[in-house]
Amino acid sequence: MKIYILSRGVSEKHDYCWQQIDKNSQQQVNEPILVKKFKHLLQTEAPSLLLARESRELLLLVTGMRASERTDFMGRTIRNSVAWVGEDVNEPILRAIAVRALQSFLSEDEDPSLKKEIDDAVQPHENEGFKVDFEALKAHKIAEPISVEESAPDPRRKIGKSDKRVSELVEELKECHLPNKEGPLVVFTGIKAKSALEQAEVWRGLSNLVEVEDWPAQKKIGRVGKGGSQADKTGKIIIILIISISLIALTVFLLISEPKKEPSKQSGNDQKEVPAQILPQKDSEQPKSPTGLPSTAQPESQPSPSPTTESEKAPVQVPSEVNSESLLETEEGTSQSQFIKQGEESSRLSEESVKANESETSSSGA
Repeated sequence: MKIYILSRGVSEKHDYCWQQIDKNSQQQVNEPILVKKFKHLLQTEAPSLLLARESRELLLLVTGMRASERTDFMGRTIRNSVAWVGEDVNEPILRAIAVRALQSFLSEDEDPSLKKEIDDAVQPHENEGFKVDFEALKAHKIAEPISVEESAPDPRRKIGKSDKRVSELVEELKECHLPNKEGPLVVFTGIKAKSALEQAEVWRGLSNLVEVEDWPAQKKIGRVGKGGSQADKTGKIIIILIISISLIALTVFLLISEPKKEPSKQSGNDQKEVPAQILPQKDSEQPKSPTGLPSTAQPESQPSPSPTTESEKAPVQVPSEVNSESLLETEEGTSQSQFIKQGEESSRLSEESVKANESETSSSGA
């Protein structure tokens, strides 16, 4: 975690400047990028605080802390400002430091040790203006007295009056992690218009210039990690279950609806042929012989059909019984013809007998 200090020396040539400090060195630097971007939301010469996130970096800026003894060449009290720049994993530490800073702003007797710790860490230096004790300003050391929780935050933006809502803000920072958004998150300052805080979309904004507060009652949300509220996690679990059940149902449906393979049809060579049968014709349809009897001529034999496919075969009609009436008519016709023939033969014989008798009579008379 990076640490930057804004302070000055006693002499006129040692004006306010930013210095970056680490374990082994201290050097003057330009104003940190995140500080430059968000400091317009603060009255920096007064006790103020800013928490902001940008490009995966988290900034805690505390300004306007008056030194107890150090003054400049004109006798004005020197003010110290400190900026801690870390990552999201450092958020609990930065929130704990913010709680201590707000408590010190709330009352001189609430947490006077924070001001004293920073004041003691910055000492005047003849050549560089001031020197800083790095070990005294280590973030985890300053945050150590405060323990914070990880409840889900109320996502609604709130803007209120500094001296009226600071206690509520302290409790909220103790209990809830910061929302997962970029930009200015927490602003506590002396003189800043409400419209400026609204335009910046500050999550929690406190200023003495706020006349009409926009500070709805705090929502009670169960304690969960930074992944989201308990309701969000429950919703995600339900969605995963629904998707899983849908996939299982779709798989079962596809298995059930898969068409079964039908056995291949037999080829034309494997199919048995059904011999065609000829229906007997009625007497009126059969040709008769000169004797009056029905013709017994057989129909001309036809070559057996070559094997064909099932779709090309014509249906063959097989008679279930023989027409008895046709047979009866045939028998009656035959008997009648024979009777007529016998009658004609008898008449011829009678005529011949009469003629013979007449011939004999004529011969006797002569």
